Amino acid sequence: MQLINALSIVLSLSAVSALPFAEQSKDAVVLGSSRSSHWSAHTEKSVVVAADGPEPAGPAGWQESMLNYHNGWRAHHQVPPLTWNDTLAAAALNSARRCQFALTPNNRYGENIAAGTYTNPDWYGYMWYNGSLNYNYDRPGFSYQTGTFTQVVWKDTKQLGCAYVTRCPGGYPNMLFCEYSPAGNIIPDSNFAKQVFRPVANPPLPSPPPMMSPKQ
Repeated sequence: MQLINALSIVLSLSAVSALPFAEQSKDAVVLGSSRSSHWSAHTEKSVVVAADGPEPAGPAGWQESMLNYHNGWRAHHQVPPLTWNDTLAAAALNSARRCQFALTPNNRYGENIAAGTYTNPDWYGYMWYNGSLNYNYDRPGFSYQTGTFTQVVWKDTKQLGCAYVTRCPGGYPNMLFCEYSPAGNIIPDSNFAKQVFRPVANPPLPSPPPMMSPKQ
C-alpha cells in the first residue's frame, strides 16, 4: 500500500522549539514530536489528571485501533510491537485537556501531538507515520518533518498511551496526544541508524484509515 499525501498543511515541533499556526483551509492538521538527549525507561506510577477541560472523546474502540495501527507500521519497519499503558494514557489526557498545541514541558516520556479538524484519531496517527515520506535512511537523524514518524517506529520504545479530545477553542478543535516509553528520538543523530529501519515488503503497510470517524 502506497502512502498518500493528505490535503493538509503539516507543521512539526521539537522539544525545544515551537512554530506558530498558519492560516489553513477547512480541513487541516498540525503535528509535533519531542526529542531527547538521554536514554530513559520511565516507570511513573501515577498521574494527576486536570479536573477541567474537554472530556475524552473518539469513536468506540479507538485506543485499540490506535495501538493496532502503530504495531502495523512498526512491523512494516522490522521492530517489535508496543503494548498499551494506562499511565501513559492518563499523562496524555492531562496534556490534551489543556487544548494547547504544545509539547508537554519537562515530559518524562516521548510525545507525538496533533491538532486539526479531522474527527478520526487514527488519521492523526497516520499523518505522524506519513513523515516517513521525507525520511532519508542514508542520512539518519532527527528533523522537524520526520520526528513524528521516527518516534512511531523507534525500536526501543515498548509502551504507548494516548488521549483524544474534542471541542477545543480556536480553529483546531480536535487534539491527539500520545506518550511513548522509553522515549524515542534520542539524539545524537547516530542513534537513529540503530533505531529506525527501512520498510519491508512483508508484512505490508496497513491501509490508511479514513479521515473522518463514523457518526456514533
